[in-house]
Amino acid sequence: MEKCKALLCLSVFFIFFNPSLVGAVDDAIVEIDKIIIVDSKDEDTKGTTEPSTAIGLKATRPQTSTVAEVVGRSAGVHIQRYGGLEDATAISIRGSTHEQVSVVLDGVNMDTASGEGMGVGLIPTSSLAKIEIFKSLTPSELGGSAVGGVLNITSKAIEKGLHHRYGAGFGSFMTIDGLAETAYGGMNHDFLFGIDYRRSQGNFTFQDNNGTPLNPNDDQQVERQNNRYQIIHPWLKWRYRLDARTQTTITGHMFR
Repeated sequence: MEKCKALLCLSVFFIFFNPSLVGAVDDAIVEIDKIIIVDSKDEDTKGTTEPSTAIGLKATRPQTSTVAEVVGRSAGVHIQRYGGLEDATAISIRGSTHEQVSVVLDGVNMDTASGEGMGVGLIPTSSLAKIEIFKSLTPSELGGSAVGGVLNITSKAIEKGLHHRYGAGFGSFMTIDGLAETAYGGMNHDFLFGIDYRRSQGNFTFQDNNGTPLNPNDDQQVERQNNRYQIIHPWLKWRYRLDARTQTTITGHMFR
C-alpha cells in the first residue's frame, strides 16, 4: 500500500513539473484579439417591454388614413365602427373589449373616467411617427394596468432647423383633405405647429328597393342624406432642454 502511494506521488510530481509537458501546455494557449460588445438597441427606446407590433409612419404629404385604418390591418386587432368616418370607433385586441384597451398619445393616457376611451378614428396619421401595439404585457411606463393591451401613439419628432410641410387633396363627393405644418428645432427650444383638415359631403347615390325586395317596380336611385363629416385637428409641440439629460415637453392635440 505504501509503495502505491509513493508511485502515485511520483507520477503527480512528474506530470506537473516536467518541463516538456509545461511547454506543450503553453504552446496550446492561443491569444485572441480583444472582443468589444456594443449595445445595438436604439437609445431612444426606453421601454421595459417590446411591442408586439410597431408601425412606422413617415408621412411627407397629407394622408386620409386614420389610426383606426392603420392598426386595423394588424393581426389580432379588430376595429368596430358605429357609423361613418367621423363616428365612434372601438378597438379590440385579441378579443378584448374596448374598455380593456388603453390608448396613449405622446405618453398621455386618453382613457376617460367612464372607461369609454377615445375613438381612434378621429386621429389622422399626418402628424404621427409611430404606432406601437402591445397585445400581452403592458410596459410599466405606460401604466401597466390595461387588461386587453395598449395602443401607444407617438407624434413626429422635431428636426433641427426650420421646416415646412403642406399639401391638399380633393376627391369625389366634395371630399377635401389639407395639411399645413411648420417646425423649428434650435439649440435649446423646439417648436412645431400644424393643422389637419378633412371634410366630405358623402352624398353618394345607391339603389333603394323601398323595402320591397321582391317588387322591382318601385326601386329608385336615392342620394345618401346626413352623411357629411368634418374633422379639424390642430396640434402643437414645444420642447425646452435644460441640460443634456433634462428637458420639458408640452404637447397638445385638439380634435373637432
